[in-house]
Amino acid sequence: MLELWDAYDNQFNKLDNIVLVRGDEIPDGIYHLVCEIAVRHTDGQYLLMQRDKKEAFWRYVGINRRWLRIKRRTPLRMCC
Repeated sequence: MLELWDAYDNQFNKLDNIVLVRGDEIPDGIYHLVCEIAVRHTDGQYLLMQRDKKEAFWRYVGINRRWLRIKRRTPLRMCC
């Protein structure tokens, strides 16, 4: 199944006539959105996650999780 992304210009205007496909080259001047979150507990501690061992730099730990904007989903919807 293809992962499709909405396309935007450099002013965050959605370009309805362009659909981006994961793995395809993105033309200059065209962008897609990425949502990132950091999970903070009520005691002030942050949730840390180790990268998948199949990925590059798997020994690293991060505080955020990144989601690529899937077509037709808002940034808030991607983070919930």
